[in-house]
Amino acid sequence: MTTTIQPARKRKKTSPIAGPSLLASPFGHSGCLDLKTLYATKADVPMAGAVKAKMPRQLRSNRPHTHHALDDAIEQADLCANLMLWTGFTP
Repeated sequence: MTTTIQPARKRKKTSPIAGPSLLASPFGHSGCLDLKTLYATKADVPMAGAVKAKMPRQLRSNRPHTHHALDDAIEQADLCANLMLWTGFTP
């Protein structure tokens, strides 16, 4: 008698909170969006020009840059929130 080994079935990745939709990527490789790309897209500047020093002041956090992990994470969260609400440069 010959036994055929069946390949393991892939399980869908699911989130216990949101289900499979938030874990799946529409591009098939990553579900992330970084702040540099978000700014470059909204500001219509090349990636090389998407640096914090060139961002409008109203986008940057008012918090001091301390190089302490928690402070820096909060500063990045401020920047993210501001970028998400920003509609870009108005002509």
